[in-house]
Amino acid sequence: RGDLVGIADPRVWALDVLGFALDTRKVTKKDVMARYRTRLRAAHPDHGGDDDAAGVIIERLGEARRILLQS
Repeated sequence: RGDLVGIADPRVWALDVLGFALDTRKVTKKDVMARYRTRLRAAHPDHGGDDDAAGVIIERLGEARRILLQS
């Protein structure tokens, strides 16, 4: 959540983290979960992700998912 400090609109941040266009108005739960899983897989060290960065990236992905599923 430290990444969100100073962000005016957490939803815009979450859209960016999950790779949606920043002007996206509505995302479905299915879309959010699909993007989350794809990016999670790419970040995971077992699938070629950077060992050192994986924890931070995975945490950001989870927070972005939470924000978008609440909105």
